[in-house]
Amino acid sequence: MSTFRKVVAMLVLVMGVAGGLTAGAVETAKAPAPGAQTAGTQAPQKQLFAIAAEGKELTAPIPYLAARATHYHIYDESGTLVEVVPNPFLALEAGTGPAAAEMLADHRVTVLVAGMAGPKMKDVLTAKKMRFVSRKGNVQGVVNELKKSQ
Repeated sequence: MSTFRKVVAMLVLVMGVAGGLTAGAVETAKAPAPGAQTAGTQAPQKQLFAIAAEGKELTAPIPYLAARATHYHIYDESGTLVEVVPNPFLALEAGTGPAAAEMLADHRVTVLVAGMAGPKMKDVLTAKKMRFVSRKGNVQGVVNELKKSQ
């Protein structure tokens, strides 16, 4: 079993045991929206995976640097596409990684998949309770692993 599949399998296990929270994650208290379920009946929070990519195609390669990806493919834990987001920060001379990490957090991403993330990007990922998974290949390979883990 590949390292990524092990991580996904462990994530699914932890979600079942911890009621939707990954190990070390902290859920902020929010007032429920009108008509929302109470805490005792709330469904577990879904994990969203952002796969850094060199294009918007499913066959796009995963780049070495997460911050320099042209797009981020966002999938749920079952391998269903949520959206493909272009990276609007590529023209920045500095701060591309932290800005991209903030944007992914705004999209409720919980796991970033790429070749590597720089230290400043990793700092933001940690602050936002997002995990990083190093991966080579293309988007399709990661999606296939997500689907197999279900």
